[in-house]
Order: sequence, then C-alpha cells, then structure tokens
Amino acid sequence: MSWFYKLLGLKNVPTDDEKVLDAEIEAKTSDTLLNIPFYVKWPLILLGLFLAFYILYLAQSTLKPLAFGILLAIVLNPVYNRLLLWGWPKFLALISCLLLALGVLFGLAYFLYSQIASFWQMQEEFAEGLEEVSEKLRSWLNENLGLDVPELSEFDFKSEAANYMHYLGDALSMTSTVLFSLFLMMVYTMFVLSYKPLLLNFIYEVTDNKYSEKVKKSVNEVKVAIQSYMVGLIIEMVLITAILYGVYLLLGIKHALLLAFIAAVLNFIPYIGSAIAMFFPIFIYLITGDGSMSTIIWIVVLYNVVQAIDKYVIVPTVVASKVKLNAFFTVLAVFLGGSIWGLSGMFLSIPFMGVMKLIFDQIPSMRPYGKVLGDDTSPENLSIDHRHTRVLRKKT
Repeated sequence: MSWFYKLLGLKNVPTDDEKVLDAEIEAKTSDTLLNIPFYVKWPLILLGLFLAFYILYLAQSTLKPLAFGILLAIVLNPVYNRLLLWGWPKFLALISCLLLALGVLFGLAYFLYSQIASFWQMQEEFAEGLEEVSEKLRSWLNENLGLDVPELSEFDFKSEAANYMHYLGDALSMTSTVLFSLFLMMVYTMFVLSYKPLLLNFIYEVTDNKYSEKVKKSVNEVKVAIQSYMVGLIIEMVLITAILYGVYLLLGIKHALLLAFIAAVLNFIPYIGSAIAMFFPIFIYLITGDGSMSTIIWIVVLYNVVQAIDKYVIVPTVVASKVKLNAFFTVLAVFLGGSIWGLSGMFLSIPFMGVMKLIFDQIPSMRPYGKVLGDDTSPENLSIDHRHTRVLRKKT
C-alpha cells in the first residue's frame, strides 16, 4: 500500500517495532496515572466512562454528525493535502473535497434506494416464496420428526409483507432529518480540514517544550496510521463487495449487488456479522430460487472462502497491520454503540475503537489498554506469557 499513500502525498505507515516515546517520557507519565491507588483510579475511570456515555446519549443529535464529520475529514485529508501540494487555493480544495464526498454519498444513497425499490416491487413474489418455504418446512417437520405443526394458511404473508414495506417507506420518507444531518456533517468536515493546523498546534503548545519534538513525531505517526486505517477499511469493503457480487452472480442469486454490499458492511463485526451476512443470500435463494441444496452448500463454501481471502490476504495487505482489534471488544463496542446512538453508533463504534487503539499504543501509560483492544497474543507482546511457559515446562 506504500504506492497509494505516496500518490496522496503521505509517508509510509510506521512499522510496529518503531518506538515513539523514550524511557524518559515513560517514566514521567508513569509517575502520574499508574501510581494512583487502584481503589481510587478505577472508580474514577468508571465514573468518567459513565459520564462520557451519558453525555454521548444526551447530545447525540449534535455529536453524531460531528463524529461522521471527523471520520470523513480523516478520509478526505490525504486528498486535501494533495490538492494543496498541487497549488490549489485552500477554499477551492475544501469545496472540491466536499463535492467529492457528496458525490460518493449521493451515489451510495441512490444505489441503496434503487435496490430497496426493487425489493418493494417484488413483495408479492417474496410473500409467495416465503409461504411456499414455510409449507415445505411444515411438511418436513410432520413427516420426519412427527411434529404436528399447524398450517399457516391463516397467516396472510402478503398483507404482512405490505405492512413491513409500509414501515420501510416511512423510514425512507424522513428526508428532512437526513438532509439536515448531512448538512451538519459537511460543515463539521470543512471545519476540521480548515482548522487542522490550529488543532495540531494546540497539542504541541500544551506539551512541555522538553518533549515537543517527541510529541510532534508521535502525533504525525498517529495521524498517518489513522488515515491509512480508515482508507484501508473503505478499500477492504469495496473489494469484498466486488468479490461477493461475482460469487452471487455466478450462483444465480437475485439482488447480488445489494447482498454483497450488506455482507461487506457486516464483515466488520466479527463472527456475528459474518453469520448474519451468510444467512441473507441463502434466505433470498430459498424464496426466489429453486431451493437446490447443492447451491446452498456452494453459497456457504464460497462465502467462507471469501472470508479466508479477506482475513489472510486483504486485511494484511490493505488495512494497517497494527490495527487488529480484539473480536470480544469489537462485538461489545458494536452493541454499546447501538444502545447509545442506534444504527449510527453501531457503524461508528469499530473505526473509533481502531482510532483509540492507535492513540493508546503511542502513550506509555495507556499501552495496556491498547494491547487489550488488540488481538496480538504472541509472547513478545505479553508480559505474563514467558512466566506461564516456564510453569508449564516444570509441570511437564
């Protein structure tokens, strides 16, 4: 990926073995937070987390567009820097970046709208297919397991499908709220890009002059790593969508592009997201296809092959290798984000947790938190591993 960041005017992402802060800074920071008694430190941390989540919940109407604006600014920053290096005026570079982002967002919105509208037009076909599948399932349970499942003829699948489509139409009709949030997001993005030098200068000036150079180096490395991580996530999602789209087309599954896009988004949620994403094409195929068991097996096999390609090829190549998140905390962050901000919180939780890990890894006193968010269990990364190894050797 070095060619990609050189094209955008960035340096290569720093390697894992680079040390940003020396022992002098580590000793200074360890005299503050780490030496506080645990019975004082942990209640303060829990109280701070509670207040932070409470404020996030109360101010979500303002903070959600701000969070999306910051993420968008991080993604657009390489493009903005490249335009400035080409001699573009600052205002023109800002407007061009915002227009580029709006074009991509409106294109994505049009794609989703067209696909959902296609689903809407096929509601009768889906209802008939669902009724047929349920009848086959009832017959199989009665014949093979001896379960007397009542007939579902009284359940009107068509009317229920129409009701769900009505709810979907109500959700799509909330255009004024969406457009206002989009406007706020663009404003925040413009402000973050425009005042980025002031924000960075603030960090430098509040730091002791003795450590200003080291802090400057650390901030620059975190900034480049965050940019590479965010851009890498987008490239990963595009690649997964393209591969799965080809697979679903090959298997003759309807709405292949929408299903591939949903799978690419859910792919960010470990285990749970992958299982849900694999269920959708099987469900659509059972309703709209001939229900061949061999095709269902091929769906499962090829989907897991794509997952293996993503894990062992795409992620190490495209996404920054140092930002490998722990599956447990990833799932926990998704559900916490959903409980606070709904669907927006679920989407924002993973990239922001990746950003937090990158920042924690650069601060000596916070590195244990960065480690626990990651998934590196190698002996070199764990202080306790060598002692456990010696104990096991003695027992054997």
